[in-house]
Amino acid sequence: MATATTTVRRVLARVYADGASRANPGHASYGVYIEQPGCGVRGEGCYLGTPISNNTAEFAGVERALELVAELLVADGVVRVYTDSRNLAEAIAGRFAVRAEHLQPIFERIRTSLATLNADDGERVTVEHVRRGYNRMADALANAALDARGPVRLDVGPRPRDFIVPSASATKRSRP
Repeated sequence: MATATTTVRRVLARVYADGASRANPGHASYGVYIEQPGCGVRGEGCYLGTPISNNTAEFAGVERALELVAELLVADGVVRVYTDSRNLAEAIAGRFAVRAEHLQPIFERIRTSLATLNADDGERVTVEHVRRGYNRMADALANAALDARGPVRLDVGPRPRDFIVPSASATKRSRP
């Protein structure tokens, strides 16, 4: 009897990407937030200019996230990229088509990046849809870049668990 072997790989990072546009199209930006177990968190927001649509900003955010992911893939493991753009996640999965001409060049770069990142070993990098509430930090970075009309950065190094002290309100909450 043959047995199938399953390789379980650790998650190297969770990467969240979001785009924002005020007045759609209008002033636009993206935010990328990266969580790396044992390494802390980092993020960036980038102002893109105007007039740019929200979809363009969402695509640009995922494109930048994949550029940053390339730097993380030095060890064996997987990276999950999350976006709250269902259309983009479904297009990457092949279930939706990208018909807007202005989005097609960005989408092709995203597909090329994913193919390159996954060339050696299957699906080390995936792009998945999450609800907006799970994408709050990337959204905050995108909005900070919009407010600043320029780049913003976040970098918090690793902290030993001993130094993380729960707030008083967190300890008083009852569990559901």
